[in-house]
Amino acid sequence: MAISRPGFSLIEILIVMVLIGAMVAMVGPNLMKRLGRGKIGTTKIALNGIKSALDEYKMDMGHYPTKQEAGLEALMSRPNSKGADRWKGEYLTGKEVPLDAWNNEFVYSNPPQRFSKEYKFYELYSLGENEESENNPDLRVGS
Repeated sequence: MAISRPGFSLIEILIVMVLIGAMVAMVGPNLMKRLGRGKIGTTKIALNGIKSALDEYKMDMGHYPTKQEAGLEALMSRPNSKGADRWKGEYLTGKEVPLDAWNNEFVYSNPPQRFSKEYKFYELYSLGENEESENNPDLRVGS
């Protein structure tokens, strides 16, 4: 006579695993979309913060920082250029220029190069997750 032991059979365990897998397959893509939207929102906030700092710099210095003035670095430390005595920064706080939500540096050009039809003075953008800023106008600002 066989003694029955309490527990689950192999079939029951497999059925539960299939059900869990199906639920993960349904929920996973939506969760990833929400995470992506969160990163875009975070990057937009950072872009607008840098844009505000650039506008403050321009009010004090009379122009937006150039490549010769170290670009965005000029927002955190006094540039070694003519008129540097008008610099009233730090316009950005921290030791380094912030990164986008994908841990990439923002691209800053003065004068604009990539989006010169949209912006007259400068362009500032994130390459985004796929490094394709043309496909997401939310990830760029300029003046």
